[in-house]
Amino acid sequence: MAIDDVSNVEGECPDTEMCTFEIDFCSWVNGENGVVDDFDWLRNSGATPSYGTGPSVDHTFGTPEGYYLYVEASDVTKQGDKGWLISEHYEAGPHCLVFWYHLYGLDIGTLNVYSRMISGQPVLQWR
Repeated sequence: MAIDDVSNVEGECPDTEMCTFEIDFCSWVNGENGVVDDFDWLRNSGATPSYGTGPSVDHTFGTPEGYYLYVEASDVTKQGDKGWLISEHYEAGPHCLVFWYHLYGLDIGTLNVYSRMISGQPVLQWR
């Protein structure tokens, strides 16, 4: 499972302000603030370590030199494990989340998108 070219902004969807992961995680972080997870998202360029599961190029440039985030699920995770990738805090109101994703493999599972209020539990928004 991999993601790239993420935009998460308040209000209407813009044509810019996209995180391509070319330099770092931007403002995204692996599980924190009381959210328990079983594994971390990793930043990578080129093919993923497990053959035939992840992308061989990133979405931004379409080359092996570009970067994306991925989850190595082949031997390190089991069914039901969760890896949270959390955005910065946004005020209540309209928001726009756009991203490219790659799901491939025999037992890939699902990619879920949740939103939550600071004091509340995550709420499933997309599956």
